[in-house]
Amino acid sequence: MSAGTGSIALAVGQKLKVPTGVANYLYLYEADGLIEVQLFKNNKVIETHNVSRLTNLPKKDFDLIQIKNLHTEENTIRAFYGTGDYDPPADRTEVTVNDTTPLRVDVVDGQFYIDAVIAPPDEFEALADVTVTNSATLVSAAGANKKYTYIEVPEDADTGVRVGDATVTTSKGLKINPGQTAEFYNAGALYAIRAGATNVTVSRMNGNKAV
Repeated sequence: MSAGTGSIALAVGQKLKVPTGVANYLYLYEADGLIEVQLFKNNKVIETHNVSRLTNLPKKDFDLIQIKNLHTEENTIRAFYGTGDYDPPADRTEVTVNDTTPLRVDVVDGQFYIDAVIAPPDEFEALADVTVTNSATLVSAAGANKKYTYIEVPEDADTGVRVGDATVTTSKGLKINPGQTAEFYNAGALYAIRAGATNVTVSRMNGNKAV
């Protein structure tokens, strides 16, 4: 099973944490320059690598990655991760489709790869930090042009948050722990509630379609 970070633009020196779930490989498909990748397991760093485009890190065991831009300019990065083994195809063919393009795949004998990028964001929108309390707090408003929302809980937070729709509670919704970043693919509103006894200030960013 494979997943990806989408196309992410990092400023010089910027870091971004991406929860991956249980994963065994990381393949850096796109990068304008050198990046530092840290692999985490149970919130602890287990490996650090300085890598460039088309680097494959196989046979690992991690659940979160941190990507840092070591390039001297803004760095556009896209990586894939998942369980099991991964051997990048020799031709590294990329198939790009939009929201309405039908995609038919006929699987034949032997190894088969397809990389589909479906409606990536055209631009990013920096949002002000918001404090999440003990009631459902709006962290990203609905928008027809919104494609993604990124939410990060700082490492020094006393507790994490739960994220979902307006019915989110301390026992219902996706939990983001301190030091973790979550990526949501939706155009609807997102709400969060603190998971513990203290308020949590989270950072946010949207990925939008160009207007």
